[in-house]
Amino acid sequence: MALGTAEIQISRDRNGPLGAAGRKNAEVLYGILSGKPATSAKRHKTTAMKGAAMDKATQADSANQPGTGQGGRKSAFSLGRVLPLTVLVAGLAAFFYFDLNQYVSLGALKTHREVLQSWVENYGAMSAIVFIAVYALAVAFSIPGAVFITIAGGFMFGPYLGTVYVVIGATTGAVGVFLAAKCALGDVLRAKAGPAIKRMEAGFRENALSYLLILRLVPLFPFWLVNLVPAFLGVSLRTYLIGTFLG
Repeated sequence: MALGTAEIQISRDRNGPLGAAGRKNAEVLYGILSGKPATSAKRHKTTAMKGAAMDKATQADSANQPGTGQGGRKSAFSLGRVLPLTVLVAGLAAFFYFDLNQYVSLGALKTHREVLQSWVENYGAMSAIVFIAVYALAVAFSIPGAVFITIAGGFMFGPYLGTVYVVIGATTGAVGVFLAAKCALGDVLRAKAGPAIKRMEAGFRENALSYLLILRLVPLFPFWLVNLVPAFLGVSLRTYLIGTFLG
C-alpha cells in the first residue's frame, strides 16, 4: 500500500510545480521504499567515479612528461648544476687537443717576447684586458704552466702592473672554478666525506680565511687543488675571494 502511494506521489511530483527537483526527490523516495537504488543516484555515482579516474590519469601523464612535474624539474636542475664543471673539463681537453701547451713554455716566451711587447705598445689597455682574460681562463681550466704566463705579464707590463693584472686574472679564474665545483659537487662530496674531511671542514668554518691564506702562501699543494678544496668544505664565496686575492 505504501509502495503504491509512493508511485502515485512520484507521478504527481514529476508533473507538479517542483519540476526537476520534484522528480529527483520522488525517485529517491521510491528507491528507499522499493529497495532499489534510484536511477539518477546510480548515474551520479558512475559519473563521479569516471571523473575521479580521469583526474588520476591526467595527473599521472603530467608527472611522466619530460620537463614537467617533480621528476622533470629535478632532471633539469641536475643538468644545470653539472654544466659549468663540464665546460671547464672540456676547455682543458681542448687545450691539449689543439696542442696549445707548446705556447706555454719558457722557450715560447723567448721566441714571442718582441711580439708580445709590440702588442702592449700598440693596443695599450686592450692588451691588459686580453692578458687578464687569458690568465683567468688558464686558471679556470687548470692549465699547467701558469707560471710562464705570470712571467710574461712581468716583461709585458712591468713588475707592478704585471702583478696587478696577474692577481686579477688568477682571482677571477679561481672564483670561476670555486663556483662551478661548489654548484656541481660540493653538496655530494660533503655528504660522502670521511671523518678527516669533516675535521678539515670544521677547521675552515672556525677560521676559514687563515686556513685559506696558509694554503695559498705555503706551496704544499697544487694551485688547482687549493681552488677546489674550499668549494667542498663549505667556505663562503666572500671568504674565498678575499683569501685568493690576498694569497
